[in-house]
Amino acid sequence: AVAAMHGAGGSSIGFCTSYTNGFSANMNIEAFDYCLSHNNFIPNNYKNTNLKEVKYLGYINDYKFDKTNAEAQDLRKKLKFYGAKYIIGFFDQGSVKNDIFYLYTHEISKIGYEFLIKKVIENDDFGLIIKPKKPKLLKEKLGKIYPMLQKAKATNRCFVFESHDEKHVKNFKDIPAKIAKASDLTIHDTLMAGTAGLESALVGTKSVFFDYYKSKNNQFEEKGLNIVFRNWNLLWEEIEKDYKKKSDNLGNWEKIIDKFDSFRDGRANIRIMDFINKLKEKNY
Repeated sequence: AVAAMHGAGGSSIGFCTSYTNGFSANMNIEAFDYCLSHNNFIPNNYKNTNLKEVKYLGYINDYKFDKTNAEAQDLRKKLKFYGAKYIIGFFDQGSVKNDIFYLYTHEISKIGYEFLIKKVIENDDFGLIIKPKKPKLLKEKLGKIYPMLQKAKATNRCFVFESHDEKHVKNFKDIPAKIAKASDLTIHDTLMAGTAGLESALVGTKSVFFDYYKSKNNQFEEKGLNIVFRNWNLLWEEIEKDYKKKSDNLGNWEKIIDKFDSFRDGRANIRIMDFINKLKEKNY
């Protein structure tokens, strides 16, 4: 998603607020003078566009990370108190009941839910934290699986962020960083717009993507990385190995994290305001 801001001395600025695999014309990137992004994609040229420069100033929400520490620790302690020795955080990308392109449908989205819910019910050593993208629609999405979720919650090793904003289907209060800091590993069930997975990696938690759509030419499958999965059973095998032996490889972004945010200091908002203020001074 791209949010716009105008008035910085006559310049227009676009904020790329979600991680995507690249910029495209339908995101209106070319309509702005500057784009501030945590996406590491670099346009080939700015010919025939308004775009002067893409600025990489860090992850725009990183100032919120430390504010989640206490709640994340409390949540982790609670799950561990009830026996969870390895905690998985799960982010879904959201879905709709019917999608003409058969992409983000409820039927596809609930596959991961059913798999992980069964695993946490069957395995006393595992805990599960679920952050739905659209918690207001969770019961509709899961359908017949919803009672199984209630059974998992009854173990006290499964916690679901089911609250949502009063006038929205989403929950904007509980950011991915909170779930990541309470988890040993997080799973984001898309590679096409994986901001939650990126945020997890930025706080230092092991983070993997589940790719239902067999995306090609993505940078998360460079040699030596173990970040992308397309088979739930294979992913679970890796999770069990990590639980038993603490693998350094699973969900490790160390080799690529600088491509997204070389700062990781919680001060991206300061750099953005400094940049905007300098533009104002320059143009006024």
